[in-house]
Amino acid sequence: MGLFLPIKKRIERSSLKEVLLKMLQISVVYKIYSKIYFNKAKKVVSQNLKPKAIFVETFNVCNARCTMCPYIKMTRKKEVMDMDFFCKIIDDAKKEGIKRIGLHFYNEPLMDPHFLKRVEYVKKKDLEVLFFSNGSLMNKEVADNILSSKVDEIYFSVDGATKETYEKIRGGLHYETTRSNIRYLKKERDRRNLREPKMYINFVIQRSNLSEKISLLESWNSFVDKINWGYVDNRNNSGWKQNKSKPFPCRRLWDGFQVMSNGKVALCCVDYDGQAILGDLKKQTMSEIWQGKTFTKIKELHLKGEGDKISLCKNCSQLYEESAFSWWFKRDITL
Repeated sequence: MGLFLPIKKRIERSSLKEVLLKMLQISVVYKIYSKIYFNKAKKVVSQNLKPKAIFVETFNVCNARCTMCPYIKMTRKKEVMDMDFFCKIIDDAKKEGIKRIGLHFYNEPLMDPHFLKRVEYVKKKDLEVLFFSNGSLMNKEVADNILSSKVDEIYFSVDGATKETYEKIRGGLHYETTRSNIRYLKKERDRRNLREPKMYINFVIQRSNLSEKISLLESWNSFVDKINWGYVDNRNNSGWKQNKSKPFPCRRLWDGFQVMSNGKVALCCVDYDGQAILGDLKKQTMSEIWQGKTFTKIKELHLKGEGDKISLCKNCSQLYEESAFSWWFKRDITL
């Protein structure tokens, strides 16, 4: 029964969250709560003037067509990031005191022909490196190379406990291939007595897989170190409809820094096509963009509860649901 407690707690939290969100729609409750909560957000921001992590999309190509992902709508050019330019970004991050580098955005990182060289350079700078992967390309050869590269963390996206559900959600992928690949990596890591990479599964809960939360834990728990649960948002117009709640400051704007394969910095993890560009690292430093007028104005609007004045943020579920409570937690919400 111990294995099922985390899920039960999350379900209980989810139910409580729905109740609290409805309460916040009451004018008097919102007024009192927002006064305390916004002060909390401003205090956290004043103590964290720089992002904790940057996410570098080195090649904006993916081999999956997932139902909840807007990748298929992407219109920007598909391009591999130049290695010298990548090194410049990492050097800049090191200089700014950033310690975590994620090699993902809207891509499958293992499709990058220079992926291992990227990891090697990041580790050379004594920084943590992590990435999200659908696991489909993690064959034995790739797994052996990954284990030798000293990657710190891998987050595998697995959204179904059965072949039917998994392949329906993650179009173009094969359940048994992914399962076999992840199992081999874990088995070989343990055989070599390695502590890294830490291996996680990210399960995005949605209507089509809602009934498989428990069975996924049962069938995948031994393959990884931890299973993370999250709820589908509306970035691909799926699973969420805007309610009448008030917007709150989105913590993701302070926790991470999204660099696209063309070197431009996107507003956040939802901005798949670079709709709201904060700057260009081919022309600016990270600090210049972080402290620049464009980003500063956006953050000011969020801290005033006016994030809905920004077109990209206006209809984003993150602004109304996750952001209503995320500032109470000490941990960063961006992986």
